[in-house]
Amino acid sequence: MKERRPALRAISLLVGLLALAAAGSAQPGMQQPVPPIIADVKEVLVPVIVTDPKGHHVGNLKGSDFKVSEDGVPQEIVSFRTTVDAPASETVPAACQAAGEP
Repeated sequence: MKERRPALRAISLLVGLLALAAAGSAQPGMQQPVPPIIADVKEVLVPVIVTDPKGHHVGNLKGSDFKVSEDGVPQEIVSFRTTVDAPASETVPAACQAAGEP
């Protein structure tokens, strides 16, 4: 009977520790802060659709017709491409998918 007691004591200790850990993680308002994701991004896809006040597509645009900034800091437009193959209802979801958006 004495040989079973250390094993039983170890199991009881393990169960007690697991219960304490579970109780500690379930406390409301005590959430751990989520660490920020830091990434070095060289290029960002910014899909846009330009229309006039009547909703017609505006063509013949160049990269110099746009200004892009991040946190108020102007960013260089290193690549510019136009497409006129699809209507706006099809272009936006396709552009978002290409950018990795759902």
